[in-house]
Amino acid sequence: MDSHAFLQNLAVVLCVAAVATVVFQRLRQPVVFGYLLAGLIVGPYLPVPLVADPQTVRALSELGVILLMFSLGLEFSIRKLVQVSQKAGAVALFESSVMVSVGYLVGQMLGFTRMESIFAVIAIFLLTILTTIARSGTVSPGDLAITAVRLAMFLAGLIGFGILTVPRAIRAVQRLGKPETTLVASIGICFAAALLALSFGYSVALGAFIAGSLVAESGHEVEIENLVRPVRDMFAAIFFVSVGMMIDPTALTEHWTAVLALTLAVIIGKVLAVTVGAFLAGHGRRTAMKAGMSLAQIGEFSFIIASVGVASGVIGAWMYPVAIAVSAITILTTPLLIKLSNRGAASIDHCQTARRRRSITGCRSRSRRLPRYTAPGSNACAALHARQRKNPGRIASSG
Repeated sequence: MDSHAFLQNLAVVLCVAAVATVVFQRLRQPVVFGYLLAGLIVGPYLPVPLVADPQTVRALSELGVILLMFSLGLEFSIRKLVQVSQKAGAVALFESSVMVSVGYLVGQMLGFTRMESIFAVIAIFLLTILTTIARSGTVSPGDLAITAVRLAMFLAGLIGFGILTVPRAIRAVQRLGKPETTLVASIGICFAAALLALSFGYSVALGAFIAGSLVAESGHEVEIENLVRPVRDMFAAIFFVSVGMMIDPTALTEHWTAVLALTLAVIIGKVLAVTVGAFLAGHGRRTAMKAGMSLAQIGEFSFIIASVGVASGVIGAWMYPVAIAVSAITILTTPLLIKLSNRGAASIDHCQTARRRRSITGCRSRSRRLPRYTAPGSNACAALHARQRKNPGRIASSG
């Protein structure tokens, strides 16, 4: 593709995305939906004269995926993960196990293939086993075991070497006091790790995430995140536009039952899984319920999962708009669930307060009904002492 066509595609995507962003900001809606709408407009499925080349946009969107995962890694440093690994790790493991099981069962009930059922509800570890699944076309225990061993060796080498070099390098660059130098160095480490992961047969998203976690160990993750944010936001916009370009409205109408079933499975399953998991991890009922109802969604990360699956040919292209629709619906319902969680938490507090008051009132009523204990002869002694205070001489002489 020549430079003129590339510039034309980039201008169309960014201009339509800019207008959609302003409109959705005015409507106080997530700007991600604006980018999806922009992709739908410039995509091949609507009769709109603004059409962008999907291959060019998809190539640019890879940069958005890498920078998004790098920014996510900056928020999850290895030190923080170790600190919260006990309770948060237990909750995450319980939730993931429940949701993978629910997603698989719902997929089988809807007639999905075995591979599509696994992709219906999945998490970050899917990025690491995707290459094996795509090559073999099956999910055998042997392949997964080999993949797990290779992944462990790759992560051990990358994290072990990176933890010794990357934080020191970032601190040395930070001491120069040049923000542009820090930005270029951080992004260079990000793309180097992404390329290394790709060379070993893994997704670039995994390498970028590990790079962000290693950079965060330098202690300057806040400054670096502020520097990377403008670049990340621009390429992330292109990524979400590319996601919107792959939405086929006819596929949504044909598979509306799958959208409805998966949406209910995500909302109900995540509310129950997170609430029960948080409660078993030692959190109170109020905290557990608020966490469960606040996390009943699948976010933008599901777009990355779905795009990797479609690009590898593991799942059908029709699942892509289904995953996007489920994510959009659950994101829209999250504010409502958060409001309901506040009311539910207030109801729990009210019930606990009322129960405590009833318990205290019952104890007091029972104590009133009990007979008071009086020592033998106490009334006579009290009368004698009273008479002695009134007539001390008379009582003494009579004795």
